[in-house]
Amino acid sequence: MDQTTPPGAGSGAGPSRVLATSSIASIYTAMRPGIDGEFPVVVKAARNVAACQRIDNEAAVLAWLQSVPSVVRIIDTGRFDDGRSYFTMEYCAGGSLADLLRSGPRKYEEAVRYGVTIARAAGAIHDLGVAHRGINPAGILITEAGELRLGGFSSAAPIGAVGFAPGPAPEWLAPELVADPAASTVLADVYAIGATVYFLVTGQAPYAQPGELAALGEDAPAGLYQVLAWATQPDPSMRYQSAPELAHMLEQVAALAAQPRSPQSPATIEARVYPRSQRPDYVQWPPKAQVKPGPPVIPPPKVPVRPQPPVIPPPKVPVRPVPKVSAVPPVPPPPVPPPPKPARPVNTLPPELAIDSPELWPGETAEEAPVREHRVLNIVAALVLVLAILGSLLFGWPT
Repeated sequence: MDQTTPPGAGSGAGPSRVLATSSIASIYTAMRPGIDGEFPVVVKAARNVAACQRIDNEAAVLAWLQSVPSVVRIIDTGRFDDGRSYFTMEYCAGGSLADLLRSGPRKYEEAVRYGVTIARAAGAIHDLGVAHRGINPAGILITEAGELRLGGFSSAAPIGAVGFAPGPAPEWLAPELVADPAASTVLADVYAIGATVYFLVTGQAPYAQPGELAALGEDAPAGLYQVLAWATQPDPSMRYQSAPELAHMLEQVAALAAQPRSPQSPATIEARVYPRSQRPDYVQWPPKAQVKPGPPVIPPPKVPVRPQPPVIPPPKVPVRPVPKVSAVPPVPPPPVPPPPKPARPVNTLPPELAIDSPELWPGETAEEAPVREHRVLNIVAALVLVLAILGSLLFGWPT
């Protein structure tokens, strides 16, 4: 399989058209089926399995930043059959700012408007704890309606954490990010935004020539050069200290440009765009809400506390020692006699047939004598009954 031109079959999309390739990923368009028919999407796929971690990181960052309106929309993620990661995102028909600049530098008002949108979006992702670390014209997309979408998050990382090496060329990177590619700072994004706006109005990266920032045209809005110079200062402490502050300064430039042309001294313009961090009365930007001091709190009067009488402890009662009791050996219980054996039952006659002092036959015991007499009586009674039955049969005796 050609790793540089990934197919659209693995992402559920139709035939593809490659937009760009790099050592990390391939970016191509595809048609995806939807409820109202097919719609175009952009697929970003890793060129090899080793780049999957970076693609997965970018997809996770985009999913985390979906609450920011100016961030490109992510649709889904997945893996091809060969194990390479990919994700799909919205298709921006207007291309990127880099494509827009092929026709030449943009107007100052348009570039300032784009700069405000990019700075506001960067401030929103900074509030969510993410540093972009790779803002450049190729990663800023334009929708069909002309709205900007911030993309290219392959180098993004949590603020202060160690991130991947940035992808764009060094001319878009802050000097501290060139020196330490793993750093993740907000001020590096401020530099990249200033460099992008400078590129929009001049067609070249800042500091293309060693020395100071090259001057803008004579028709540039008042204060724009000063704002871009402060935003792209090599020393991070000399820049605007946040993306919202840079956006505010660009709005000041737009406000100056909207005013009727009137001669303004450079000092007046410089005062309006001067970095707040360099002012003597510097406060954090955005400024915190000031809390008005309330009325002074009068402490309540102290109430004298009466001394309490000393507590006399009760006298100690001597405890008599308890004499030791010698241990008494246990008395063994008396032996229990075995239960008597049950007596042999004696067969006795009923009271009406009992005979006092029966005579014993030879070899007969006293217990066997009553039994023997009872049997004899039973035999006699049986013979009498038989004779009575025979008499009644032979002689007609009454029974």
